[in-house]
Amino acid sequence: MRYIISICIILSIIACGSDSPRKTFSAYKAGEILVKFKSGAYETRESDTHRLIGAEVIKRVGRGGIARVKLPEGTSVEMAIKTYEATPGVEYAEPNYMVKATVIPDDARFTEQWGLHNAGQTVKGVTGTTGADIKAPEAWDIT
Repeated sequence: MRYIISICIILSIIACGSDSPRKTFSAYKAGEILVKFKSGAYETRESDTHRLIGAEVIKRVGRGGIARVKLPEGTSVEMAIKTYEATPGVEYAEPNYMVKATVIPDDARFTEQWGLHNAGQTVKGVTGTTGADIKAPEAWDIT
């Protein structure tokens, strides 16, 4: 019961606003955040927190206990992060940032992977046909 009361108090404080400077974020998926609870937090407390905020766990990410969370309609990412960070047991909350590769991999054997980028290189004694590939570097530049 005390847990629910503390969540209600936190939500009302956040709703009143704050004089602290606002964080700005890079490109991220609207309506989603990543939340990590501290080790030892009970699963019921986690689900209670999500339910009180009106959020839904979409997926567990990796083995670190990170949850990809869908926010309720009309809830901003910034407000949800403030709410989660003010909740006991939450280690951190952050936007679900969008990332993309910006360079060709530094794999020492990349030139042997002719199916990704065939520049006519010789692999195991066989010379490839220039351009007979899936054009991976070109695709990486636009996706």
